[in-house]
Amino acid sequence: MITDYDVLAAMERFGGSFVASLSRAARMADSVNLAKIKATWPELWAECEDMARIEEQRHDAALIRQGAGDAMHTKLAGNEVKA
Repeated sequence: MITDYDVLAAMERFGGSFVASLSRAARMADSVNLAKIKATWPELWAECEDMARIEEQRHDAALIRQGAGDAMHTKLAGNEVKA
């Protein structure tokens, strides 16, 4: 699930100086002002939400690969001990 924090992180990571500054302002905003930011730049918010979703999918895939690698390493280590 993508949170506002994830979207703001994507804004800061992938946006230019204005978008990064907007992200920092949104982090300081109360819920009313955050809603104003979202309402003023809905296309930007949606784009950054998509980028955050892609980042989450990449992170999840990396964890799966790491888990598979850890399992293989454990299996190989177990075989080495038995030999």
